[in-house]
Amino acid sequence: RDVLREATFQGCHSIYVFKSIKIGIILFIKNRDNLISEIFFYLFFLSIFSLIFSP
Repeated sequence: RDVLREATFQGCHSIYVFKSIKIGIILFIKNRDNLISEIFFYLFFLSIFSLIFSP
């Protein structure tokens, strides 16, 4: 909440801070996509192994 107040009303954030926030958001989205793809990868191989070892 203080960050929003400083950014909008006081104008305390520099261009460097805005660029850092933008890069952080992009990296968060990119890492989230990788996490989702890893989950599907493991679920795929888990289903294959369960089909192989089921009677």
